[in-house]
Amino acid sequence: FDEVEKAHPDVFAVLLQILEDGRLTDSMGRTVSFKNALIILTSNTGSRTIAGAGRSGLGAFMGRPEAADAELYSQARLKSLVLEEVKQQFKPELLNRFDEQVVFQKLGRQHVAKICKLMMAETRGRVEAKGYSLDVSGRLMERIINEGYSDEYGVRPLRQTIIKYIDDPLSDELLHHKPPTGYILAMDCDEAGKVTVTPRLETITVAANDAGYNGEIMVVQELANNAVPKPRRVGRPPKATTPERVFISASLEDQ
Repeated sequence: FDEVEKAHPDVFAVLLQILEDGRLTDSMGRTVSFKNALIILTSNTGSRTIAGAGRSGLGAFMGRPEAADAELYSQARLKSLVLEEVKQQFKPELLNRFDEQVVFQKLGRQHVAKICKLMMAETRGRVEAKGYSLDVSGRLMERIINEGYSDEYGVRPLRQTIIKYIDDPLSDELLHHKPPTGYILAMDCDEAGKVTVTPRLETITVAANDAGYNGEIMVVQELANNAVPKPRRVGRPPKATTPERVFISASLEDQ
């Protein structure tokens, strides 16, 4: 049951019967057994207290390794305040039948980053299913994390933020430019938040001796739209380049 505090009072009467008898009986005498059932109730009760913990000073020690004891005290104090609000929200006869009450702490930046990567995995899977690879820059990921989380709504805006900065630009690129399959779709953004999608093909080959490279390893990047790439330097540059390819070489002797 999600956000159980919004439920109709009759729902709590049903919950009491389930938690007391382990089964549910209707007016016709029909029963439904809840044996071996696990019932989980979630609530936003106390969310404002958790969100305001940092402003009130309760979370002043959070994230500081040198103040681990103070952090534990802060979390315990915060939990007690939230549970007091729970007691005001729900009736004692219902709370007394709960096996355990869990208070979740406020999400940190590292948690939001992990959630973002998990949600991005779904997009990556769809991109790879179409024969492409996805490369998202760190700057774009930072913008998604910053805009996808708020103290009031948590990570609820994260899905829409990913759609705005990842899904929509990718869809435009695939529909209007149709890059060849096998290309890497490199995504980045500027300071204003404008997203760019640059299709590129990157392969690693060993040049032949008769080509004048003396067995050097070359990283070859081809851009689908013939744009001028920014080379990723591996070693010393070769003697020549072509209009659509950038050769970046490193001798095998240097490896």
